[in-house]
Amino acid sequence: MSKIKVVQLARIPTANSPLSLSNLLNDFSRDFESRHILGSMYSKKFPDTAPYREFPYDLFWETNKEDCLKVIKQADIIHIHHGFWHDQQEIVNLFKGKKVVFSVCDLSLGTNLAYFNNVINQGWLMTVYDQPAQKQMFSKYSSIFLPLVNCHWEIIEKNNKVPHVVFAPTNRQPITTPSSKGYKEVLAIINKLKGQGLQFTFDLIEGVPYLDNIERKKKLDIIIDDIVHDTFHNSAIEAVCFGGVSITGYSGKDYPFIKANINTLEQTLVKLISEPEYLAKEKARLQEWRKIKYNPFKLIEFYDKFYHKVLENTIINSPIEMSMTEVKDYTKIEPIKISLQEAYDSFLTLINLLQSTRVCLMTKTCLQLLRCELSLNTKEFFIAIEQIELIKDVVIKKGYKFENNKIIKDKLVVNLLPFPENFKPWTIGKENVNVPCPVTKYLRKLYGDGWEKK
Repeated sequence: MSKIKVVQLARIPTANSPLSLSNLLNDFSRDFESRHILGSMYSKKFPDTAPYREFPYDLFWETNKEDCLKVIKQADIIHIHHGFWHDQQEIVNLFKGKKVVFSVCDLSLGTNLAYFNNVINQGWLMTVYDQPAQKQMFSKYSSIFLPLVNCHWEIIEKNNKVPHVVFAPTNRQPITTPSSKGYKEVLAIINKLKGQGLQFTFDLIEGVPYLDNIERKKKLDIIIDDIVHDTFHNSAIEAVCFGGVSITGYSGKDYPFIKANINTLEQTLVKLISEPEYLAKEKARLQEWRKIKYNPFKLIEFYDKFYHKVLENTIINSPIEMSMTEVKDYTKIEPIKISLQEAYDSFLTLINLLQSTRVCLMTKTCLQLLRCELSLNTKEFFIAIEQIELIKDVVIKKGYKFENNKIIKDKLVVNLLPFPENFKPWTIGKENVNVPCPVTKYLRKLYGDGWEKK
C-alpha cells in the first residue's frame, strides 16, 4: 500500500528542523513519506553579524526547480515552515486542492500583521513550534504546537579530561534584538572564567556548515543556548541528544533543561564545571528525559496523529498532546537457537499484530534482519526494536508471553536487541540490506569478522 505523501517546504533552513521532520517520517512512519524542499540558504550579506552557515537539503529550489514542482504536485499534504514565497500566486496555485499546514517560528515576525493575514486569508492551518517564546508570541494565531525534531539518536561516549563547553550563537546581534543569544555577553563570561583559572575547554561554533557544527557538538559536555529569552532552540535538544547538558532560558516538565539568564550564567557554569558529580547527575537526568520523553517513537506518534487529523479535516482547537508511553530500559539478550523455517510464519504473524496496533515502529529493521538471517541460513533469530511498554500489553492480550526481553509463543522466541544507533549498508549473499547498528557489532561477535561474506 502506497504511503501518504507529505512535502516540507522551507524558505530558509530554519535550523534544519524541516529536514529532520522529513527524515523522521521516512525512517519511522507507517503511513507517511516525506520530501524536503529548501528555498534558499541564509544570506551571505552580513558576515559581521550573521556568519554564513550552509545546511543540507533533499531538494534545492534554486537548482532543482522542475523536480521540486513535480514533488509539490504529487503531495497530499503541504507543510510550510517559515514561509515559502507564499505571497507569490504562481506557487500558491500549486497548493489548490491540497491540505496545507503553515508553521511559524521567527520571533521577528511578531508584529508583521500582513504576514499572518496572508496565511489566514489562504485558509491554511497555522501552527507554532512548541518553543516557549514562540508559543507566547504567536498563541493568538494558533494553539497547535508542534515539537521540534532532531534525528540524532546515536549514543555518544566521551572521555573529556575537563568539561567541554560549546556556544553556537547563530548570530552576533546585540542583546536587545529578538534573535540574539547574547554573543558579546556570553563570551565575556567565558573569558572571565578562563582568566580565573577554571578548568574547561571551549568551542565557539559559528560560520560553519551545519554538518560540521553537529560533529563539533558531539564532543560537548555543556552547551550554552539562549540565555537572553525565556525559550530554547535546536542546540539545546542537540546537546541532550549528544549526552550533554543544556543551559538555556527555559526549563519545565516538557523540556527540563538547566535554566539560566545573562545574570546567572556565570554561577551556573561554575557549578557545572567545578562539581563533576553534579554535572554527571544532570547529564543522567537529561538522558532519562531523552529516552522516555524525547525519542523517535513519541515524535512519530505525535506527527502521525497530527497529519491524520489534517487529512480528516478534524477541527483542531487545542494542542495535540504527545503520547506519554514510557520507553523502558533495554538490555542485550543472547538469542535462543530455533528453526527459521518454523519461525518464519510465526514471526510475520507477530509483525502483523504489532503493525495493526501501530506499535512496531521498527518494522523495517525487523524485516531487514529477517532477510539477513535467511541469507546466512542460520538457526538463530533476533530483532532490533525499541522495547516500549505498549508492546508488552499488546502481545500478552494476543496470547504471547513477554519475559526477560523476549516475546514467546509456541516455538517462536524473539529476543529484543538494543535500538539501532544508525544503519550500515551491507551486501549479504545476494541481498543488499541496511543492517542496523549496533547489531552489526553483535553479528561480528556471534559469527566472527567477515561473516557477511561467508
